[in-house]
Amino acid sequence: LKDLVFKQSQAAEVQLPQELIILSVCATCAAVQFSVQLLAFPLLVPEVDERRRLISAGWRCLQGAAAPAAPWIALTYWVCNVVFSLTTLRLVRKASAATVVLANVAALPLSALVFCCPLPLLQRQPFQWSFAVSLILVVVGNLLYGATSW
Repeated sequence: LKDLVFKQSQAAEVQLPQELIILSVCATCAAVQFSVQLLAFPLLVPEVDERRRLISAGWRCLQGAAAPAAPWIALTYWVCNVVFSLTTLRLVRKASAATVVLANVAALPLSALVFCCPLPLLQRQPFQWSFAVSLILVVVGNLLYGATSW
């Protein structure tokens, strides 16, 4: 879908700025994902009382009843996610394919390493050397791949 938007905006089939179009496509995709998750919720939790309890507990947590920092942590997460998505889109537009692959492949082990740090409201995950080794292998492999094209 994003590729189609890129092609249409580059071919001047759409008269809006490309960034606005891409942002609206991303927002629409996020809304569709949210809707699908809401539709799947009754299938995953068939008991009505349990669904009400989970939604109520989640809403109270998001309002800061369980921890006063929860709303700010959620807001920070959402902002970081939007910035990451926009940065990825800009990278796809401006950089080479090898750079995009390196960034996307490196994101997974880096995010795993972040969850090994003590984060508020989250249980600290055990550090595994395989995360660091996989990150090093990805970076070295892409550097070697890039060096062969010189």
